[in-house]
Amino acid sequence: MKGDQYRVKLLFYNLIDNAIKFNDKKSDGLVEINFLSNDKYWQFFITDIGKGIEKQYFDKIFIAFQKLDNDFNSTGIGLSIVKKTVETHLGEIWLKSKQNEETTFYFTLLK
Repeated sequence: MKGDQYRVKLLFYNLIDNAIKFNDKKSDGLVEINFLSNDKYWQFFITDIGKGIEKQYFDKIFIAFQKLDNDFNSTGIGLSIVKKTVETHLGEIWLKSKQNEETTFYFTLLK
């Protein structure tokens, strides 16, 4: 894959950091990182077993400085950086989430 090495590292850092940070099952924390390959894209997915995200907030979380929790440790820019990086690399990003069970972020990056 060709791309901005720094931004791609930041992309993975932000998604993995969020998966760890927002895990509400401290003793059973699990983060799964996986990928698929097709002719044009790498598809990655990162799953955590945290508190989940309500569907009504799926778009909001990618807007800079928008936070779901009033957490002083969070700046609210990580997922906006993630989305911008994916789009810059001609990919797409989306998520699936089940309240109190898990969240999976999916994204593609052009090969």
